[in-house]
Order: sequence, then structure tokens, then C-alpha cells
Amino acid sequence: MNYKGIIIALTFLLTSFWATGNEYYQVRAKVLNVRSGPGLTYPVVSKFSFGDSVLIDSIDSGWGQVINNGKIGGYAYTKYLSKNFKAKSKHIKAPKKESNSWVGTIIVIILIIYILGKVFGGDSGKSSKNKTVPKVRDRVPVSTINIKTPIKQNMETIRESIPKHNNVYCKYCGQLSSTVQMLTGGNCRKNPDGQHHVVYEGSEKSQYICKYCGHPASSIQMLTGGHCLKNQTGFCEPAL
Repeated sequence: MNYKGIIIALTFLLTSFWATGNEYYQVRAKVLNVRSGPGLTYPVVSKFSFGDSVLIDSIDSGWGQVINNGKIGGYAYTKYLSKNFKAKSKHIKAPKKESNSWVGTIIVIILIIYILGKVFGGDSGKSSKNKTVPKVRDRVPVSTINIKTPIKQNMETIRESIPKHNNVYCKYCGQLSSTVQMLTGGNCRKNPDGQHHVVYEGSEKSQYICKYCGHPASSIQMLTGGHCLKNQTGFCEPAL
């Protein structure tokens, strides 16, 4: 049995899944403002100068979470950051971030089951000529996972079971965000009842229809950018 190949595959998979998302960027603007939220309407909490090293945790809609002294220090516009930068600033400390260890654990379990199935379910009768080698269909599986299924197929099954997060949109202006918290924290100029974005409760579609005038559009942002004579706000609003 090729144990060396299995060990190499295991090392590659664990390395890819346990990699964290923190990356260093270099400031390419004369002054880079760091704001309290992901948008120009949020106040400036700190600044970086040209050439400074900035540690970014994640990026959403062009705004990256800045890590400063091990904590989220605000949000910076990534248009003025360069990714091709390897040096790390001494005064920036990355936080302890949870890795994808649970995914790696599942991979290890599957590989262990696969190896045990090969070792203990193999042709153990080769050492004696008088023993009859059982056929594959007569063997008892060591687990509910089919050890004859390729590891790649098992990995795809596990990834499909992990819940996926859908995008959220503002029903008044079509602003896109990955979380409800980030969306509702921003200001919306088209909201007639307040200052903040309001979540569109319908599902993502290939075409959206205004619930007042029936005007179609391929995205909520394009739809809400059109004028509607039948809506008191003056703009189209998507139907659910």
C-alpha cells in the first residue's frame, strides 16, 4: 500500500484548510483613512501614510478590516492598498484567529477510516494458502462511509454539507453586503423612513420587478436606480 502518497496528500489538505486569511498590504496613497465602519459615512478613527504596512483580515465590498494591536482597528478602502508586499510591520500584531481545524479534523478522520479499511479489510489470507480470500462484496464495511469512494468525492460531499451564506441587499438602493449587520449599519439615502439600509427579504433572482410599476431589471441596484411615478418615494422598489 502506498502510505507515502497518503501522507503527502494528508499534509497538502491540512495545509490548505488550516491557512488563515490575514494578509499584509502596503499603503499606496499619501494618506489612508481608517474608518469605524465599511463606508465613507463612518468617522475616521486613524490614518496610515504612504508605504506603511497594513494587516487586513477580510475584505467585503472593497472595504478591508484593519488589524491593529491584535484587534479589529477599523476599515480601510482597499483601492489604495497594494497586495504585492511581504514585509511585516513591527507595530502590527495579528490576532489569534480560529482556524479551520474542524474541517481538518474531518479530513483526518476520513483518511484514517480509509487506511484502516485498506489494512484490516484487505486480503489477510495471503499468508496462508489454505484460506479463502473473501470477495469484496462479502466484506463488512468498517464505517458508514464507503471506503471505495475516492477521497476527492468524499471531500466534495463534506463541502456541500457546509452551509453557504447568501448575499443581502438593501431594498431601497440595492447596496450589497455579505452580512445583515454590515448592511444595516450603513446609511441609505433612498430610505423614506430612516437613515439606514433595510434588508430585501426576497431571494436572489436573474430578474427583479418593481412592485409598483412592473419595471424589470437584472439587479436590485439597477432597479432601484430607476424612477417610478407610482411610488411616493419616486424610485422603483423590488417585489418579493
